[in-house]
Amino acid sequence: HFGFLNWQGGDPNKVQLMDVPRLAPILVGDTIVTDGKSTIFPRGLMVGTIADYRLDEADDYYTLEIKLFNDMTNLNHVYVIENRHSQEILQLENEDPDAE
Repeated sequence: HFGFLNWQGGDPNKVQLMDVPRLAPILVGDTIVTDGKSTIFPRGLMVGTIADYRLDEADDYYTLEIKLFNDMTNLNHVYVIENRHSQEILQLENEDPDAE
């Protein structure tokens, strides 16, 4: 299952994973990994673990509280990755809004 990551301020070591479908089996402690469907993050990056979650009864989607593996306040080196296929991915997504 997938959703999108969002940092709403506050604790720099926690982010929210939004719009995860109700059908997803969710357990505190589960590991979150990138799936490569983003134009930003490549596949297989370890993000963090589920610290908490809530279900929005009106929309049937979870919002997951993710504790990041990396301490975002103590980074020494970062890599900027250019996705050479991002324009093509965005074009294909715009052509078929139902594509994953």
